[in-house]
Amino acid sequence: MIKQYEDILAAVSRLPVIDTHEHLVTEAEFVAGWFDFADIMTYTGLALAHAGMPHGPWGEGQFRIWQGANPLEKWRRIAPYWPSVRNTRWARCSRRAFKKYFDVDDLTEQTAMQITERLPEYQHRGVYREQLRDAYGIRLFLRGECAHPEPEYFRTMCYLDPLVAPVTRMEMEQAMDGAVPPLFEAYWERIEARLETSLRSGIVALKITGWTARSRPLDFAEQTPADIARAYRFAMDNSAGRFEAGVMDQLKPFHDAAHWRAFAWAARHDVPVQVHTGLEFEQPGDGRPSALIPTLIRHRETRFALLHAAYPYLEEVTGLALAFPNATLDLAWLHLLSGTQATLWLDEWLDLLPLQKILAFGGDCLHFFEVGPNLEMAYENLAAVLAGRMARGRSDLDEAIQTARALLFENPMQYYGLPGNNNDKLSPDC
Repeated sequence: MIKQYEDILAAVSRLPVIDTHEHLVTEAEFVAGWFDFADIMTYTGLALAHAGMPHGPWGEGQFRIWQGANPLEKWRRIAPYWPSVRNTRWARCSRRAFKKYFDVDDLTEQTAMQITERLPEYQHRGVYREQLRDAYGIRLFLRGECAHPEPEYFRTMCYLDPLVAPVTRMEMEQAMDGAVPPLFEAYWERIEARLETSLRSGIVALKITGWTARSRPLDFAEQTPADIARAYRFAMDNSAGRFEAGVMDQLKPFHDAAHWRAFAWAARHDVPVQVHTGLEFEQPGDGRPSALIPTLIRHRETRFALLHAAYPYLEEVTGLALAFPNATLDLAWLHLLSGTQATLWLDEWLDLLPLQKILAFGGDCLHFFEVGPNLEMAYENLAAVLAGRMARGRSDLDEAIQTARALLFENPMQYYGLPGNNNDKLSPDC
């Protein structure tokens, strides 16, 4: 079993990868910016908040670690809680990055300053090619639209939330790039034009982010014209935030109608929709994937990628993937959330689902230092599952490697219509 695991891990680590879900800053932004050790600890900030580090509501521990310009002050804010969280999977990913890129075994005041001082060594053009493409075989990343998307590395998605789920008049004006029309139908026509522009620019998916999934249930439903009009008027007059009591309930008919229009648009243009599902933060919306059942039934021709495999609702999301042909499991971030659950359920999914319904990796990171260690964790999970299946006689080594290649590369290539083919020959601009 150990030999099988080692053989598969070595083989899997050499496979090409499509990273289906990232928030990475562009290489140009990374090269031009100023960063310190805390920028390598994105999700460790959540663990620190759970351990008692002061933070704001709705998962803001993730950002608390970045507050302030003085890295020494940041370390001193983190230090009291670090011993309690260094065991967590999030912190172990950060520690892997410290070791890999800075040869640091643990975080102390001295090593925090050492990492910060050495970080500019990586701020040069071509670093993403060297450290991500060449080192890990990551061919492309999917991320949100931006002014300079760097097609050598990225393909883009259109974030739906600002367009179809604005909460205040100001947000509506931002979605419209100006004055807000008085009626929902005119609003939707402007949004549809924006989606068409995004399509021409090369987007490969639409995305519902955590802003929506964490602030309301995913129970998009058919709404009456009168309710839509009332909710639309409420949005035009509203100045309260999405997390204030009752706001999202008032807006629901407007948001539901706009989402369903977007899903129908996605079907017409064969553009998949990524949906943030699951419960990972302190949040008023639980992100349960079963709330999507009416949408999956109504929009049978729309393809939905259920992000994060809806952790911790993995049993529930398994039922959706099994029952609905238009539901696909995207394991982005799952390997970082729980290696135990990732390996347990991946074995189950390989027994239950057609192979093409599983997309194995998305880092969901903000800085490149975190991506490689996250992918290494995914490699280890895949190797453990595939070695176990070999030991039980369910596959041989060749089949195990081909399965891993499909999950990491071929499936996302096909699902998102990316350039290239199964021989890993990408178009020249990649």
